[in-house]
Amino acid sequence: RQMCKETDGEKETGGYSISVKDVYLTQNALCFVTTLIGPGENETVAKAPSFPYIVVEVTKCDKNVVFE
Repeated sequence: RQMCKETDGEKETGGYSISVKDVYLTQNALCFVTTLIGPGENETVAKAPSFPYIVVEVTKCDKNVVFE
């Protein structure tokens, strides 16, 4: 197994997350389609920077892993 991590850089507040919308395999890569989810309109969030990320565990393969 191998762990794959995707980050989306620094955000000004808390309340962000990343989700996987789709996964597909090409001849050369295992591709994850991700989306950044921001805080809800009326959601109370931390007033400190955050660094949203996602970690995905996959069966080890010889293909590149790509996050889109």
